[in-house]
Amino acid sequence: MKLLQYGLLSIFGFVALNFTVSAQQIPTLDFFHGRECPHCQNQRKWLPTLREAYPDIVINEYEVWHDTENQALWATRLAEIGETPSGVPSNVIGDQLITGFAPDHILAAMEANYGPPAVDVSTIEIQEEESKGLDIILILIVLGGIGLAGGIAFLGKKS
Repeated sequence: MKLLQYGLLSIFGFVALNFTVSAQQIPTLDFFHGRECPHCQNQRKWLPTLREAYPDIVINEYEVWHDTENQALWATRLAEIGETPSGVPSNVIGDQLITGFAPDHILAAMEANYGPPAVDVSTIEIQEEESKGLDIILILIVLGGIGLAGGIAFLGKKS
């Protein structure tokens, strides 16, 4: 009977340990940013690349320039890893802090904490790049429309 109890206890312990290890392996990024910060905006545009590299990633975004609750959370989160807030973007990955938008450092910290990415990041097409062509086309259409409207108004006044 004791052998059965020890066997069940061992199996239960293994399963519990396995769930604990699995729960710790969920890739997580705490991203503290400022609304008007251009570096933060660049990182936000890059985050889909990180999501593609780590499909199970949980990205917790906190705006800290205007939100006092998020400022307090930022200070608390960094204190947990022995750091203090010094600038944005602040990226917390595991117990590592990366201040500033540094994709290579972010990816290195992700790999150190959660293993290699699901796909090679260099093969991921960044959607931002594709949309630039559309932006230029839309600007040209708008400018052309303004020019056309101005020309029609100018010719209408001559009559």
